[in-house]
Amino acid sequence: MPLVIHPDLRLPRATQPFLSKVRLDLQEGDAMYAGNDRHYLFCGASALNVILSALRLAELTDPAAVLDFGSGAGRVTRWLRATFLWLLSILAICVSRISDFARIHFRREPGFLAARLAISTRPVDTT
Repeated sequence: MPLVIHPDLRLPRATQPFLSKVRLDLQEGDAMYAGNDRHYLFCGASALNVILSALRLAELTDPAAVLDFGSGAGRVTRWLRATFLWLLSILAICVSRISDFARIHFRREPGFLAARLAISTRPVDTT
């Protein structure tokens, strides 16, 4: 089921140029989606806006990697892929599991890397 971009969708200004590149596929049963396309897209864009603001403050224009902790079904990951196309990888780590949807829809794109993170007191090697 694809998300719908409604004409009255309001997004943070810094994220607007990336909307046309955002994948609109939606995982059936996505727990973060409550039937409101505007809200779902805005939440992902809002997270991206915070990341872009942090990068500006750090004076970093082209990060070498992005860690999407807790990526789940891709509400934020879809925005990261649309924005940081030059990255070799976006490392998506879920505390519980990588959703099949994210693995299928985002790993297909060049450079997407998915990894699992076990909650442990030992260091975790994600290479």
